[in-house]
Amino acid sequence: MKSKSYIRTLQLTACGFCLAIGCFATGCQISVGGQLLPSAHYLHDDLQYFPPGAEFKLQNEANALENYKAEQALNEN
Repeated sequence: MKSKSYIRTLQLTACGFCLAIGCFATGCQISVGGQLLPSAHYLHDDLQYFPPGAEFKLQNEANALENYKAEQALNEN
């Protein structure tokens, strides 16, 4: 039978190993003083590009409403 100290040493080693893997796998992106600091691998991250869009997000709905109002005005006359 193995001694309790040997089993405890194995448990602590396994916990330390899992903790080290967890730290290296998740990166280091943290928030400090309202700033979001990048991980250490930010130079290798994929670039994200969001093309500029319309300033007014509901432009299609506004156009449809205007068309509806114009049709209603024509139907009334």
